[in-house]
This record gives sequence, C-alpha cells and structure tokens, in this order.
Amino acid sequence: GFQGGIASYGAVATNAHKIVHLTTYHAMTRHRANICAALGASTAHAGNTVSAVNAFSAVFNIALTLLAQFYTSLDQNYMQVTGSILSNYSQAGLVTGVVLTFLFCANTMIACLDTSRAFEKYCRESPEVSRIDRLPFPQSHIKPLKILTSYGTVLSMRMVFSPMINTLAVPLIGGYMLGVKGLLFLISGSNVLILCLSTLLINSGQSWVAARKFVLFGLLKGPDGEVVGPDSVHNRNLLIGESIGGPME
Repeated sequence: GFQGGIASYGAVATNAHKIVHLTTYHAMTRHRANICAALGASTAHAGNTVSAVNAFSAVFNIALTLLAQFYTSLDQNYMQVTGSILSNYSQAGLVTGVVLTFLFCANTMIACLDTSRAFEKYCRESPEVSRIDRLPFPQSHIKPLKILTSYGTVLSMRMVFSPMINTLAVPLIGGYMLGVKGLLFLISGSNVLILCLSTLLINSGQSWVAARKFVLFGLLKGPDGEVVGPDSVHNRNLLIGESIGGPME
C-alpha cells in the first residue's frame, strides 16, 4: 500500500502536469503543476526503490520455500541439514545468476535506447505529428498527440519482448540444466545482485530526471538569485544526463 500510494502520486502528478500545460496558459496554475510534477518525480522514485526491496524479499522467501519443499520431499527436516550444499551445480547456478543479471541489464538498456532512437526518428520524419498551423492551441496539438501516443504505445510493447523472453527463459533453462540446487543458487545470486543494481540504477537515473525538472520548471535559482531556466547551459547538460539516466532507471 505504501509503495502503491507514493508511486501512483508520481504518475498522477505527471499526468496532471501535462494536462495543465496542454489546456491553459494561466501562470499560477502552471507553476503549481510544475511543483507537483517535481515532487511527484521524487515520490515515484521512492516507490520504485520500495518495489525493488519488496521484489528481493519475495524472491528470497520463494527460494527458502523451495529449499524446504525439496528437503521435505526427501523426508528430511530442512532445519537440521548440515554440511556443504555448494555442489558444482550450486556454484554454477550462482555464477550463472550473476552473469545473466548483467546480461538482462544490458538487454533492457539497449532496448530502451533503440526505442528512443526510433521514436526520435519518427517525430523528425513524420509530418503527421507536426503542429496543425490552421488550428488554435490546444486543438492544434490534439491529433498529433493522439498519433504519437498510439505509435509510442506500440513501440513500447515491442521494446519489452526481448527483456521478457530473457526473464522467462533464465529460470526455465537454469532449472532444467542445473537442477533444484543450481536453480536456487541462480535465483539467490541474481536476487542479491538485482537488489544492489536496481537501487543504484534507480537512484542514479532519478537524480538526473529530478534535477532537470527543477531547472526545466524554473524552480532552481543561481547564486545571485537569478532563475536557472530551460535556456541555461545547465538544462542542456542535464538533458544529456537524463538521456543516460532514463534507461538506467
């Protein structure tokens, strides 16, 4: 409930911010929407971090349950089992879990970057997503935004196929080739590494996103009190950082 609440606030604040900027020029309304969106970015980041911890706890508990079920099927009390359980298959599973975790991260980041490049090319080369000059704002943007939304939805669904296949294939192949112990250590090794990597990547990526929103919305001031806005060199630098931090997040 806590994770869902803070994560959903970020999504609601972001959607409200977009609606406000597409429907009104009122300065105070836009300023308040900017503040809510900047806050929502931080709460969404906190929700992602909590979800990573929840996923770690869930997978760890599942691994313990499978281990207990395995020894129970052998008519043994799993709490009284002693001795080394790091067989060759267990060690292979541990190493495989670590390697395949990095492979999954690389696969996901490449898919995100390919999607960004395809979306940018579509926006640059397709005239149907340009602003309709003969119509006033916001009517001039409604049809192009609908087209962009449809294209982005299909493109995003295509992006998840490769990481999804990676996610489903790893435990199936690991369990088939390495057995129960190898699968348990594959899950345990990848689970610990995923918790560390997800926390690192989420914090790194969200730091770029949150920093750019503060500059983009004019919420940051320089040493002399001047507003550091979208036309500043800081915004251009943060735009490059956000393009890197997005796939990381």
